[in-house]
Amino acid sequence: MKKIYGFAFAAAIMSLASCSNDSEPVVNPTPGEETPAGFVSFHISSANSTRAGQDDGFDDGETYERTANDATFLFFDGTGVQTQAPQTIALTFKPNASNDAPAVSDISDPVVAVSGRDDKKPTEAVVILNCPSTIDFNGKSKTEVLSLVTNATVDTKDAFVMSNAAYFNGSTKVIATPLVDAAGNSAVYATRDKAAESPVNIYVERLAAKVQISFATTNGITTTNFEPSTTDIDINGKGKVTILPVITGMTLANQAQSMYLVKNVGEWSALDINDAANFRVNWAITPENTPLKNFSYNVLTDGVTDWKAYASAPVYIRENTLANGVTYENGTTDDKISRKTSVLLTAKLVIKNGTEVEELTDGLVRWAGIYYTPTQFKVQACNFLRDYYIVDEEATAEDKTGAIHYKNFADPSMLTYMSMEDHETYLDQNLKQWQTILKVDASKLPTEVYTYDKDSEKYVAFTGNLAETLNSVLAEKDNRFWYWTQGYAYYFVEIAAGNKAIVEGTGDDQTTDSTYEYGVVRNNSYSISLRSLSGLGVPVYNPDEDIIPQTPDEKLWFVGARINILKWRMVSQAADFNGNY
Repeated sequence: MKKIYGFAFAAAIMSLASCSNDSEPVVNPTPGEETPAGFVSFHISSANSTRAGQDDGFDDGETYERTANDATFLFFDGTGVQTQAPQTIALTFKPNASNDAPAVSDISDPVVAVSGRDDKKPTEAVVILNCPSTIDFNGKSKTEVLSLVTNATVDTKDAFVMSNAAYFNGSTKVIATPLVDAAGNSAVYATRDKAAESPVNIYVERLAAKVQISFATTNGITTTNFEPSTTDIDINGKGKVTILPVITGMTLANQAQSMYLVKNVGEWSALDINDAANFRVNWAITPENTPLKNFSYNVLTDGVTDWKAYASAPVYIRENTLANGVTYENGTTDDKISRKTSVLLTAKLVIKNGTEVEELTDGLVRWAGIYYTPTQFKVQACNFLRDYYIVDEEATAEDKTGAIHYKNFADPSMLTYMSMEDHETYLDQNLKQWQTILKVDASKLPTEVYTYDKDSEKYVAFTGNLAETLNSVLAEKDNRFWYWTQGYAYYFVEIAAGNKAIVEGTGDDQTTDSTYEYGVVRNNSYSISLRSLSGLGVPVYNPDEDIIPQTPDEKLWFVGARINILKWRMVSQAADFNGNY
C-alpha cells in the first residue's frame, strides 16, 4: 500500500475552519513583526491499496481514488484539548518516484501556521482529507474526535475521504501524529523556512474499502458464463429430478452504513495484522450499532437484464468487521446469521430435463432432509397433529357393540402456508428467513375434538381454542421447514480480510471469541474471482424481505474461497459456492 506523502500548502492567507464551514480567516503574519504564530511542515502520505498480482502487494489505484482537494488539520496539546480552530487548506501534489516501503503514490509538502504560545503549543495533529461538510470538530477533544462516527459518503469519485492511519510503532499506538522531528524535538518552529526543513510525516488512509468482482480464469481463458452446476434430488410428490440454479442478481450484502472517521483499533501491536513498515493495521473496530444495508430478492432481480454488469465496475463501501450473530427481542441468540460484508448471488431453481426447463412455480419444501412439493408436504404435516381426534362415525355405525371409535381428523385441505405478512412478524420470534410454518384454517376445523389421556386411558373432550392450539403445535421449532418460494434462493460468501495469521480475539473491543479472517477494512481493495456455484442455495420464502445472509442449521452448502492480497491494500478472493447434502 503506497502512502501519499504530504500535500503542499503554500498560502499567504489561510482559512481556519471546521468541516462544517464555520470558518474565520486568519492572516499570515507580516515578516519582521512579532507574532505568537508558529509553523509546522508536513509530509502527508496516503497509504496505497493492496492488490494481488503485484510483487509489492500494493496498487496506486485510479487517479480519482487518490485525489485530495484539501486537508483539514486538527491540533491538540498534551492533554488532548484543541489548541486552535481547525484549519482547512487547499492541496497540490507531485508524483512520487519510489516504490520503496512505505510505497507512496503522490507527495505534497504543506507548511501550516499554528499557535506558537507556550500555553497553546500543539503536540499532536489529526488530518482529514476531503473532509465531509457535515462534520463539526470545533471544541472537540482528541478523544471525542477519535470517537466520531460518520455516515458521510466516502466514495465520491472526485474526492475520497481520508484520515489518519492507525498503526503500532513497537507497542505504541499511533493515530494522532506527534509533532516532533527525527530527534524527538518539537517540530513547531517560529519561521516557515525552518519548519520546512523538518517535516512531520502523517499517514492517511481512504475511509472506503474497494471491492472488484470478476470471473475466474482457467488456463488463461476467462469463465465469463459462470455456469452453475446441476444437483440431482428426489422430490416427494414429483420423483427424481435435476435442479439447476439460474443466477438472477448480484450485490454486496451487509454494507455498513456508518464507521469511525478516524480508524479505531484495539491493542493489536503483537499481532501479525500490524504492518508497521507500511503504517497500517489490517483490521479495525466497527461501531457495534452500525446499521447494515441489505436488499430483498425482488429488488435484486426485478428488471435485471444482466446481473454480471455488477462486476463491471468497482464498488466502494465502508469497513465492516462486525462479529457474526444476533440477539432477538425475546433474548435468544443466533450465531449463524452473518454480519460480515458478503458477495451475494440470487438465483431461481428450475428442473432441467435435457434442453428443457420446468419452473418450480409451486416452490420446494425440505423437512428432515427430505424434499417435497408444497402440496405433498401438507400430507406429511398432518402427522404433526396426530394427537387430536374426532369420533369416527363410520366405524361406530358398523360396530355392533356400540363402542365409540376415534380417528385423527387432520386433513391437508385444512392447512395453509404462513402469509408473507406473518412471516415478517415471526422473524422477531427467531423464525429463520429461510423457514416457514403451516397454519390451520379455523373455518375447516371440526367442532368436537378429543385428546387421549394416558393416565385414564380414555379420550377426553378438548375445551381450549383449537385453532390457536394447533397453530402453536405447527409453529414448534421441529415443525419448521425450508421453503423455496417459486424456487427462489441465494448464495453468499463472506469477504476475507486477507490476513495471513488467524488470531483468536481477546479484549473488550469486539475481538473476544472472534477472528480477523473475514471482514472489510478501509483502504483495502478486495478482488473476488467467482469460479463455481453448486447446490440449492439458501431458500427465500418472502422475496420482499431484505436478505440477511445466514447459514441453515443443516449444512446446505459450503463455500470455498481463495484470498490474494492485492497497492489500495487489495485482497483477491476466488469464491466457490458449493452444495453438500
